Amino acid sequence: MKKIIITFIIIFSFIPFITKKNDYKDISNIVYVSSIGLDYDNVTNEYIIYYYILNNFNLTSAQISSSNIDDLSYTVKVQEKNFAEAFSSIKKKINNSINYTHLNTIILSRNFIGKDHLLHLYHYIRDLTSIYLDFYIFTTDSEIEDLYNIRNFSDVSAYHTILVTPNLIKTYKLITFVHFAKLILKPNYTLLIPHLTSVMDTFSKQDSDFLSLEIDGYSILKNDFSYKTYLAKDYPQLLLLINLQDQTFSIDEYELYLKDGKYKIKKLNNDILIYYKIYAVINLNPNDENLVNIKEKLEPKIQTIIKDLINATKQDNIDIFNINYIIGPESLTNKKIKIIVDLDLN
Repeated sequence: MKKIIITFIIIFSFIPFITKKNDYKDISNIVYVSSIGLDYDNVTNEYIIYYYILNNFNLTSAQISSSNIDDLSYTVKVQEKNFAEAFSSIKKKINNSINYTHLNTIILSRNFIGKDHLLHLYHYIRDLTSIYLDFYIFTTDSEIEDLYNIRNFSDVSAYHTILVTPNLIKTYKLITFVHFAKLILKPNYTLLIPHLTSVMDTFSKQDSDFLSLEIDGYSILKNDFSYKTYLAKDYPQLLLLINLQDQTFSIDEYELYLKDGKYKIKKLNNDILIYYKIYAVINLNPNDENLVNIKEKLEPKIQTIIKDLINATKQDNIDIFNINYIIGPESLTNKKIKIIVDLDLN
């Protein structure tokens, strides 16, 4: 009897292994989407969706990926009248299983940015359980096909690009979809989204130029879903507004390395006070001046730079510091703005 019981135990213990369905998936049969580009054709009234799919070899070691440098990635493109149907259409075009766990960026074209389109994106992604919501959002005035046709400047994995690892960028403040979803519908809120562009003449290989990427400013999205893009080459003070850490900033003949800093906004009687505390190292001091003298020179200059940015954006009806959101509606028109800069130099 004991032998019979032992025999049954052995048989039943093997049943799960015999009947278990094989859920193993070969990586070569899975499409990992690294970036999604969203555009809109105003002539045909169609949504254009791009999938940027990284070559699976680029998910391996640099030695293996460098031998496949000519095939960094692949792009899939569809056009449909309906936003959700466009995503479904892509699934029909790709025979392999689609995986969104590696999705790191969504790129919005200038034609896509508008109330209806952004709300379609908001509702679709919010309800899609297969996508993690921690990817980053960018705007662009470039053709999305150009952005997805980039080349690496050295024989290393394509994983190390803005499209796939944007969090390597330190000079701009990035925005995830989570923050985008929280802030897009808030009254009086001005949302800053990094602006991405394709550049042709930065890198070359064997006398042949190829496309590369850079973040060159911010698109300011207002609460009414209108927007305006400010480029850093025209408004370098944007970097003072957003990111006060690990960057260089030039004022006249001086160059500062900003180690750290922050600003805060508060209401003081009938004024609005914007207080800056900046920790910096002087990189370029051509006349070998005393740091105390440089501090006295630069603090009012930084104040003027910030005031100029406020005035320039105010002409575009943009509340760049979100004062109306922080303090209350109509704060900019009813109160005087004072800026105080405390520059700690060494």
